[in-house]
Amino acid sequence: MFAVLKTATVSLFCSLVLLSGSVTAATVTTTETWSFKTGQTAVNGAKLSLSSDKGSSALISGWSSSSSLSLSTIVTARQLSLDSLYGTQLWKIDGENHMVDNHNGVDFILLEFPSPIQLTSITNTWQWYNTNLSVAAFKNTFSTSNLNTLTLKELAESAIFKASYLNTGAHYSFASNNSLTPSDITQVSSQYWLIGAYNAVFNSANCSKNCPTTVNGLKFGSITTTKTTTTPTPTPVPTPGTLSLFAVVLLGLSLHKRRKAK
Repeated sequence: MFAVLKTATVSLFCSLVLLSGSVTAATVTTTETWSFKTGQTAVNGAKLSLSSDKGSSALISGWSSSSSLSLSTIVTARQLSLDSLYGTQLWKIDGENHMVDNHNGVDFILLEFPSPIQLTSITNTWQWYNTNLSVAAFKNTFSTSNLNTLTLKELAESAIFKASYLNTGAHYSFASNNSLTPSDITQVSSQYWLIGAYNAVFNSANCSKNCPTTVNGLKFGSITTTKTTTTPTPTPVPTPGTLSLFAVVLLGLSLHKRRKAK
């Protein structure tokens, strides 16, 4: 009887130890909307602050290339405005104004998030000819400090993901994966995302069938992003009632052992 009781007590003790030290993981997916209609203006490559509908913060800056050729250099935008009606408006160094386009250089915005996110969708509030987009993501060690020393080709080569999307319309979900290249954006998370007018350099030789030939300009109203976080969740320690029961069992074992010794 004593051996059976002892075995049961040891089993109970081991279970309590495992219970008190076990850890489970909780996965949370958060979708956020970032509006570009904030009524802000930045000049000469300065960055503007963004806030999501969930209260998160990010930075946005405007850039362009000196031409549409692969060896053209990256330059800062003369002015980036986040118009309260249309969203992003970009002025090139040479004076061309008000839209993110691929005429006499390829314009784009660069978004910097505090932690890696997935780019989910985009809204376009205005278009000139077509709504063709190019998108790229970069390593989390990417820095904008030397961006204007790169060529368009070098920028494309430094991306961990790049793709172009045709006819995105007023609202476009990137999950449709209607990319010119077989690239799945839904599998990419990054702190640094580039969104711009269609850029043939990002497609290279893969764009042999449906390469757009007309120029296009856009104004972006907003984007949505998705972030998935996994955090450890410790299992609660045993309740006082369980601990009390364990103490009673130990006391019983002790008394039984004393009587047997007498």
